[in-house]
Amino acid sequence: MLPALLDELCTACHAADGREQHRLFGMLSEAYTGVTAIAYAVGEFDLRSLGMDRVQWAAQQSGDPLRVARTQWQRSTLFMQAAAYDRGIRLLDRIRGDLGDDIARMEPVMLSVYGAAHLRSAMFAARASNAQAAWDHISEARDTARVLGADANHYGLEFGPTNVDIHALGVAVELYDGPRVARLAESTRLPAGIAPVRAGRWYMDLAKGWLDYGQRDNAIAAITAARKVSPEQARNHPQVRETVRTLIELEKYRKDSLVGLAHWLGIA
Repeated sequence: MLPALLDELCTACHAADGREQHRLFGMLSEAYTGVTAIAYAVGEFDLRSLGMDRVQWAAQQSGDPLRVARTQWQRSTLFMQAAAYDRGIRLLDRIRGDLGDDIARMEPVMLSVYGAAHLRSAMFAARASNAQAAWDHISEARDTARVLGADANHYGLEFGPTNVDIHALGVAVELYDGPRVARLAESTRLPAGIAPVRAGRWYMDLAKGWLDYGQRDNAIAAITAARKVSPEQARNHPQVRETVRTLIELEKYRKDSLVGLAHWLGIA
């Protein structure tokens, strides 16, 4: 379905002109973003990189500066994969700098881009072991989400209070902050309408956090939850496989639930 949609949109873009062409290129950029999201969800990072090139090209043709900024936010993940954390942070700083910092005056779509840049910066800072900067970015993102008022999905960013909570857990996991992982697991309730891929991300990170904190049963339960809410994402994501392999190595007597997960992943 998606390949046919991409072909149809490409044809329509080149047949149109003016505002209609800009609108169609915006739609094409969103469609390519879908490709990158699927590739990321199943751990196909090379495909995601190729998709990002298409996203950027279509965004530039759309004539929408915020869409281009969103594309730059997306490209920052390439620096994450390369462990080039300083470069990623600088790119995200530029994105926010171009938007300004007066969130009270920002329109909702700008708030989403600005807040998403803070969330991504938090992850970069956590990977770089800069805990203070990471939590500062989470705090800024939470303030931005408060101004936005509710979860939104401008440019597919899914920014809002829920995504701030998901990234707060991600930061705690990256910083090996077991007590905070436990507090977030206790206090956070994902909304019923959350996208499966976002819920899957939460449970995959929670599993890793519990494992690092020595809570193996909780880690198995979290992987099982990820499997339930987003099975394709969980089955194909490298982090899930790494977590289950580590659990297998640590468990002297394998639990039936763990054996079942290993068989499901094809690593038994």
